[in-house]
Amino acid sequence: MHWAAASKKFFPQFVAGTLTFAEQRQLRCREVASRPMSEQEAERLFQDYLAKYEASWVLFGDVVESLETLRRRGFCMGIISNGNLAQQLRKLEALELGAYFGAIIVSDTAGVAKPAPQIFEIAAARFNRSVDQCIHVGDSLTEDLYGAAAAGMSAVWLNRSEDAKTFKESKSLHQVNDLAGLLQLSLLL
Repeated sequence: MHWAAASKKFFPQFVAGTLTFAEQRQLRCREVASRPMSEQEAERLFQDYLAKYEASWVLFGDVVESLETLRRRGFCMGIISNGNLAQQLRKLEALELGAYFGAIIVSDTAGVAKPAPQIFEIAAARFNRSVDQCIHVGDSLTEDLYGAAAAGMSAVWLNRSEDAKTFKESKSLHQVNDLAGLLQLSLLL
């Protein structure tokens, strides 16, 4: 079984709180290896994967300029992630993006995950805003776009893959293929 399939099988259990981050990653390693292994062996395999994964972190070319533009326009920015807080902080540090974000809301510390409306409400509260004063941008149609919309936020699906999935755009739901498109949306001007 491939890593992506194993992730789809076990990561949702971490997000739901039925597995710890360490448990789900060990289960993924055992699944990919297609054999039983000790916790220590699974952890070594995961650490090898993690080193390669983290070494592959790169920014899309439009990220820094777009964040700078949004900052100049006066937007307060935060992150909502279904990941692990420590890993998200490492990623922000490695990519030198931490200074752009005033709040980081992560499912493993928030106690709730996207697409649940509560995680979007938590994010809005961190900025002393109501959800209808916020705009969420994310790359998942279900977790980001529909989750934010269910909470009452305007939402933008950043669909860099130009996936054929479609939805009905509206005053509060949008789709862009890159951050240049995001910056041109009337709700961000």
